[in-house]
Amino acid sequence: MRTNYIAYTCILSALCVAAFFVGAVWSPVTHANAPSSVNQGLEPLPDMPAGKYNVDNVHSTAMFRVQHMGAGNFWGRFNDVKGDITFTPSDPEKTFEFAIDVDLDSVDSGNEKLDNHLKSPDFFNAKEYEKMSFKSTEIERLSQHVWDITGDLTMNGVTKSVVALVRFIGTADMGRGTRAGFDATFDIKRSDFNMNYGVENGTLGDKTHIVVALETVHDDS
Repeated sequence: MRTNYIAYTCILSALCVAAFFVGAVWSPVTHANAPSSVNQGLEPLPDMPAGKYNVDNVHSTAMFRVQHMGAGNFWGRFNDVKGDITFTPSDPEKTFEFAIDVDLDSVDSGNEKLDNHLKSPDFFNAKEYEKMSFKSTEIERLSQHVWDITGDLTMNGVTKSVVALVRFIGTADMGRGTRAGFDATFDIKRSDFNMNYGVENGTLGDKTHIVVALETVHDDS
């Protein structure tokens, strides 16, 4: 009887020790200095100084895509993109801050008559609202070179929160300042911005895909 009791006690002790080690291995880290799950194991961006980067207007563009007549996808672009990006690598909660403006009068479809219609109140209303703007509010790092960046998009007198998938392309200095490149993509509904032309009869899609390609230059001033 005593032998059984001792055996039972040994087994129970072994189970408690095993449970302790399993818990130590599998329980989440909760101490104050625990690394962020988003940034854990990710390297800093190579050769990219902190600070403000101004958009290179010549080598940046914004494009949009919308379905036309229930069939093909129609593409257009804006040729005049301005703004800046602030890079703060020491603050994971605010690594990048985007402030981007797009001149609506620079819309370019390749057809002058269509461009004039796109600038009219049916679409971008470029005379009353000269620009479309995006200002970031939150950032989440998804992988080494990819972020979800939430921001306020203002167009046609309406401001809506959107989430852009932003990919860091690269950085280099070839004698004309340190440059950094980014691609951003996101979707909007035109009707959310009071741009309803063609939506009800289905001649133009409501969902619009936007692609923004940015080349920026470090501000050394």
